[in-house]
Amino acid sequence: MAQFSSSKAQDALVEDLLAQKAASRIHKKDASLYNFSHSAEISAQNFMGWTDLASCPPYSLDEIKDLADELISEGLERVVLIGEGGSSQAAMTLSKVFSQENSDIRFSTLDSLSPLYMHRIMADIDIEKAVIIVSSKSGTTLETSSMARIIWDFASSVLGEERAAKRFIVITDPNTRMHKLALERGYRAVFLGEPSVGGRFSALSVFGLVPAALIGMDIHKLIENAARMEERCSQDNADNPGLQLAAFLFANVSIESAHAFSYLSPQPGRVLGLWIEQLVAESLGKNGKGIVPQIAIDPKLLNPPYPVRPVLLHTMEYCCSPMYDCDLLDASVPCARFCIEGAYDLGAYFVMWEYAVAMLGYLLGVDPFNQPDVAEAKTNSSRALHGLLPYEAKALKEDWLIAEASDYFYGQEFESLDEILDMMFESTREGDWVSINAFLPFTGDRRAPLENIRYTMAKHLALPVCLEIGPRYLHSTGQLHKGGPNTGIFFTLSASEDDDILVPGESHSLSDIMIAQSKGDLYTLSQRGRRAIHLHLENNHPETLIKLADAFERAAQRSSTKAK
Repeated sequence: MAQFSSSKAQDALVEDLLAQKAASRIHKKDASLYNFSHSAEISAQNFMGWTDLASCPPYSLDEIKDLADELISEGLERVVLIGEGGSSQAAMTLSKVFSQENSDIRFSTLDSLSPLYMHRIMADIDIEKAVIIVSSKSGTTLETSSMARIIWDFASSVLGEERAAKRFIVITDPNTRMHKLALERGYRAVFLGEPSVGGRFSALSVFGLVPAALIGMDIHKLIENAARMEERCSQDNADNPGLQLAAFLFANVSIESAHAFSYLSPQPGRVLGLWIEQLVAESLGKNGKGIVPQIAIDPKLLNPPYPVRPVLLHTMEYCCSPMYDCDLLDASVPCARFCIEGAYDLGAYFVMWEYAVAMLGYLLGVDPFNQPDVAEAKTNSSRALHGLLPYEAKALKEDWLIAEASDYFYGQEFESLDEILDMMFESTREGDWVSINAFLPFTGDRRAPLENIRYTMAKHLALPVCLEIGPRYLHSTGQLHKGGPNTGIFFTLSASEDDDILVPGESHSLSDIMIAQSKGDLYTLSQRGRRAIHLHLENNHPETLIKLADAFERAAQRSSTKAK
């Protein structure tokens, strides 16, 4: 299943983890492993319910299966999941990979606030043959609640409230606002999460299993595979794949690698990378420490003279590509190789990564179960939404966008897009990494310009470059951005939207929330001394994004020329 390149540093880390009996202590929920900090130990006491979800599930798999069988027998054709972060990533991963095999049921995830996506969903869905899953551990997630209101109004207008309620399923923790609303409306089903399982560790809880069952997956088989991996990952021996993965990553990330690793996989395996990204970034990016996951970059940019960083290569049994082969990597590049034989392997991968990240928390000396910097960004976004946040966007010479920079650049003047990009690029140094945080639709003709921006910057700046889609990343890598090492450079992008949608019962729209989140995120990054800018475009049309990509390419080329 896994092959790791080795080193003396890795071997020493393996010995340390074995001496501490880290694997078995994690499985036993022994919070004293994290006694390097009183708060970390208390957090571990409260949030280690994930360690035996596969072997001792705290819910009935048969109950989930029976509901899925009932809906499928009634002619279910479409599942739409509304959720963010840990409430949607595992389900999105399972559905994407399983759809390549034999699922006849279409699955869509609504984790973007772009009205473009919402209009598309409502235009092509037959609500009588669909199920809407509203998924939120807290039951108060702003994006999830807002989109759920819109879909509820749409479904009710077509079917009436009583019939519409039977097309909705809620997954949330006990006694949340969402739980109570579902009971009041008489939704088809409510599945309650386990409070001791944090969102990013909830892949094998009801948050992952209910959507999987609804698209036709055999969740008993999924859990059986996961349980076998749980048994392996709980053992204090050198063959433990979770332990080996933790040692491989910790030994090979460094200042020179920008504390980053690269995840490579052909489609559809890249979606697993998004789940891994959240798990790693949100669990470990805090207290000035962290590991930066870089998902799906051109393998040619991973060999010298580009900075060497560890590579995790995930191949698919039924999707081979010569682009994703360790043989293409220079011998100096540390490489771990994994082979995913199919969707039912994913349960095992979830377990392996969860155990590895829990061990990395121990090695880094950080609490892997909290997210201390997420709440501040949410608060600032709310303040921006209600006009309570300072915002000093500046008109540029280009009439199709405005810009604002973080306080790191206080006193530096810029009049054009070229000037503000040059200012950002001139601030880069060895050991930095870049994140493009795009509150933009990542689909169709809009996708290529954003990918081009990432590729251009990685090529010319020779830094790890991540492309993040908002608001998803706020529930994923956002913790790392604010709490990790101050080596990140952040480009936040947003745009005015066509055909905006007002949130029922509110005075704001979906686009208003997105713009507020982009402003709130910049403000939070600025408060943390980060190098960041926010570019707001007049629209998100492909032509506008191409102009933006061209400007990034020119700036990256100028920076590369100066460096030489």
